[in-house]
Amino acid sequence: MRYLRTILACFFLGFASIQAESLQNPVEEKRMNKIRISHGPGTFNTMTEIFLKWDLEVFDDVTQFGIAYERYLYKDLYDDSFDFSLQACYFRHDEGPYGNFVNQFNFGIKTYWTRFPWSRYVETKVFATGGLSYTDGILYIEDLNDEDESRVLFYVEGGFELNLGHLSTIDSLDSYYIGAGISHRSGGFGTFNNVHGGSNYVMFFIAKEF
Repeated sequence: MRYLRTILACFFLGFASIQAESLQNPVEEKRMNKIRISHGPGTFNTMTEIFLKWDLEVFDDVTQFGIAYERYLYKDLYDDSFDFSLQACYFRHDEGPYGNFVNQFNFGIKTYWTRFPWSRYVETKVFATGGLSYTDGILYIEDLNDEDESRVLFYVEGGFELNLGHLSTIDSLDSYYIGAGISHRSGGFGTFNNVHGGSNYVMFFIAKEF
């Protein structure tokens, strides 16, 4: 639990500093917060297989449901090309016939690439997140992938999202996004308790900025 307390302390300190800065330099025109709800199955494919070989087979027996909150640090940097945010998220893992429910808590820094030739028609964002993750149990996929285990591991996300208002041409949905991505936990080549394996889950999500 000391790892979880450290992660939560970093989260609240980071958000407190952001709130203090926002009071000094308020940004009224931009939506600086985001809520995301996601769901998806696990996969035994590695990140290399998924992103470099486009090889993905889902494992429907285990799934995860998640909710995430983001606070943007910066928006529209470098000619409207980059957004940066802090993200905290919670996943509830359903291990199906292989175990009980497992709770997962993540905290990380998120980067968006937002500049595409078609962005004036459909706003598109590609994102990557890096941080730390804590679980209150060992995930079934991680147990199979490595003999060594750790509840605290590195956390990585990668994926894309599309503006739902632009896709539907409904102006009232302009602050909503739909997308897909991969949620990844790993030991960072043995950094945590000599864990070299990890787990990957597919995410399908809807998000709202406010």
